[in-house]
Amino acid sequence: MQKIFSATEESCRADMEIGVKYCGGCNPNYDRKKALDKFISRLSAGNSVEPVKTEKTYDKILLICGCERSCIRDFRKVQANEYFVLTNADDFDRIGTVFS
Repeated sequence: MQKIFSATEESCRADMEIGVKYCGGCNPNYDRKKALDKFISRLSAGNSVEPVKTEKTYDKILLICGCERSCIRDFRKVQANEYFVLTNADDFDRIGTVFS
């Protein structure tokens, strides 16, 4: 997991808006959907997870890459306080500590 931008160092709340953006999936080394579903199941009730929408501002955005190339690491078309680049299933386990 690479935390690539943080506008704030806010603690994780139980009412966060979390946006998800996938790469194109040309070379996935793991099941990205399965890893995301496992991550979502561990979130506190009240958090919202959805595909990014350009008209919204999010507390956090997960940039989900299928491989180490991280082709969407520079995605900034949607506003967020923090962006996280996830490139493998282990990153989802590591990011769980940030969101708990």
